[in-house]
Amino acid sequence: PRRAEDAHGHSGSMAPAEGGELVRCAWRESPVAMLRDWLRMTAETIPPLRPSGHFTIVGTWGDFVPEEMRWDGAHFSHVVVVGQRGWESFQILADGDWGRVLYPSVPWASPFKEHRLCGPDRQGHGKNWAIGLPRPEAGERNVARPGEVY
Repeated sequence: PRRAEDAHGHSGSMAPAEGGELVRCAWRESPVAMLRDWLRMTAETIPPLRPSGHFTIVGTWGDFVPEEMRWDGAHFSHVVVVGQRGWESFQILADGDWGRVLYPSVPWASPFKEHRLCGPDRQGHGKNWAIGLPRPEAGERNVARPGEVY
């Protein structure tokens, strides 16, 4: 089951049910009793749930000072402008905690280099995602230019 909090402050979990449907159990504490609300829905009718924590991003553009990521109702995001050197690298901190770092399984990871998500833990030193590369080789697809926005 997936646990999260929706935009209305309801906590809950989702679990698979028969026929590709999901069952959602939502609850909210009240002074009188705990209200439970069971809903059966398909993947198309699931309202987006906001994770209970927050994420910060740390990268070369800001000397690895944590910056809050923005929740858009479906995803966390952050705008990065590539600096004069033509590349940037970054990691993500769960709840802004350096002890809960999200990082790729390989150094200089990108959409063009096979890797998996690791963490959250303290084991990610030297393993960052990259936008562009310091010394791209011929045929490299991970190329960025100063001023490009990601």
